[in-house]
Amino acid sequence: MKKICLIIFYKIFSYFFSKNESILLSLFLFTIPSIITILNIESLPYINLLEKNFYFSRVPKPMISSLYLFSFLYLLVSMEKGELFTKKKFILLGIILGFTVSSFYHFFIIEIITFLFFLIYKFKFNFLKKILEQYKSYYHNALKNKKSKELESYLCKRGLTDKEINYFKIGFVPKEAIFFDKLKDNFSESDILNSGLFYFDEKNKKYIERFRDRLIFPINGLTGSTIAFGGRIISNQKSAKYINSPETLFFKKGNSLFNLDKSRHSSASYDEVFLVEGYMDVITLTKFGIINTVANLGTALTERQVETAWRFFNHIIICFDGDQGGVNAAVRAADRLLSVIRPDFKISFLFLPKNKDPDNFIAENGKDYFLSYANKKISIYDLIWNHHYSDIDINQPSSLAQLDKILKNQSNKIKDETVRKYTKEFFLNKLNQLTPLTNKKQKINFRLYRAAQPLSLTKEIFFKKKNYKEVELKEFSILYLIINNLNVFEKKIELLSELKLYTKICVEFLNKIIDLLTSNKTYETNAFKEKFKRTKYFNLINDINAFAPVKFITEIKKDNDEMLLIFEEINNDLKKFALNQKIDSLEKKMIQNMNEETYKELLDLKKQANND
Repeated sequence: MKKICLIIFYKIFSYFFSKNESILLSLFLFTIPSIITILNIESLPYINLLEKNFYFSRVPKPMISSLYLFSFLYLLVSMEKGELFTKKKFILLGIILGFTVSSFYHFFIIEIITFLFFLIYKFKFNFLKKILEQYKSYYHNALKNKKSKELESYLCKRGLTDKEINYFKIGFVPKEAIFFDKLKDNFSESDILNSGLFYFDEKNKKYIERFRDRLIFPINGLTGSTIAFGGRIISNQKSAKYINSPETLFFKKGNSLFNLDKSRHSSASYDEVFLVEGYMDVITLTKFGIINTVANLGTALTERQVETAWRFFNHIIICFDGDQGGVNAAVRAADRLLSVIRPDFKISFLFLPKNKDPDNFIAENGKDYFLSYANKKISIYDLIWNHHYSDIDINQPSSLAQLDKILKNQSNKIKDETVRKYTKEFFLNKLNQLTPLTNKKQKINFRLYRAAQPLSLTKEIFFKKKNYKEVELKEFSILYLIINNLNVFEKKIELLSELKLYTKICVEFLNKIIDLLTSNKTYETNAFKEKFKRTKYFNLINDINAFAPVKFITEIKKDNDEMLLIFEEINNDLKKFALNQKIDSLEKKMIQNMNEETYKELLDLKKQANND
């Protein structure tokens, strides 16, 4: 009986699987029983349902339980992933049903019915496949051989040469298309309709081609077989610019990506793939040598499409049009894709200049410029932050509280626990930068800053100093204090020796100051400045006196002790600069590659910064 079962299963599996797969699967099903026995899995409650099974009584329990369990779990996992109920799953379902009947006779009948159903399914699929292939071939040849002036003009305008037309098997369906009549002699009306290429016009009582007066772009499955079409109108009619085939048994818009069947072969050379919106975007990028490109069929980007792309590429760069519609689409996509983010895979967004799409942008600027511009991409985390941050008033506590709540809710969408933890940390750090008094320890003596400056003066200073980095302004402040209090710092040379500046010219200037103060010569402030009149430091001195933020504080507070206190506070800020730089570097590293080691190092540095 065991041999008979083995032969039956092998014959059934061999029809749907390869020879080697069928052998391995059959052997697997007959070797697992021993493992099942050891683990005592046959004692599971579901086995009790089979106690009266005639077939069950003639085959060892472990074999039945293992086969039943294997088949059932396979089906559940597949359905959970949202995959189509394919022919391989039907046979497994038949096996499960067979084990639940009361006799071997019934089991055999069910298996026969399942097998026949598969035959019908297979023939149906092949019929539809043949219809699509004939349709593609016919209109591809029609495009190459019969080009109207209007069509020629459009192809020239879009830069479509014979090379691109042949590579993507682009076709054209004329207004007067009658391909239905060519198909009906070999295929049934129901099969032709199920292909999605035609619809029945009730008013005129005839079948109409869905893609008439349109360029058609074949949409292929991963194996390269055509499963649907996209159509682009070339006339100025008010019809939709792009349309796709309706969903069929083997075509689901939310599961498919245009050009993935070709671009996946480039995954050995590229870790990233550009995901664009339209067919022409893919074609033009490919034309310029960027072959790692796919499109989401003009529909909302789905989790399934992203997971499919991740099968071949680790990094998806979503490149949408540089208009408000593209930005909105990116935000919606980011919100939807948060749930599927995993540690080893990345999602970034690239926004092109306004009114530009990948098609015309690369056509105008070339491949090198496009790839250089692609460095401006931002992570999905930065996109979410930028979007929600732009909508709040940071001066309103309630707005900040709302932002905090939104970001927590966004983070909680992430299913992966590790990524969720680091994402919360990323957003928290961003919030901390907005609310330093609330979220960080501060040692600055704010009583020294109580004097308010006139609004006009504040504006002037703001516009002048905005060209300088924060660290440069702090260096200006420390040097301003020294220049204007030479008599104080002449006796505090050790303080100057311990100073650490970061801007090259400021470091050089500080060394010059130390040299002068240790030369046993006394300099007044004006004489000191005159000393550097004809040197490269003269302009630096002027900028220091003009833009040092500490200038207006010291004009009010002249006490030497207070000067030294301010000096100490600014010096402490400068000491923290290198630490903060390292923190920023680690945070950027975390976005690209989140791991436990980096996270611990970042926490240690933040603790150090807070303690300081």
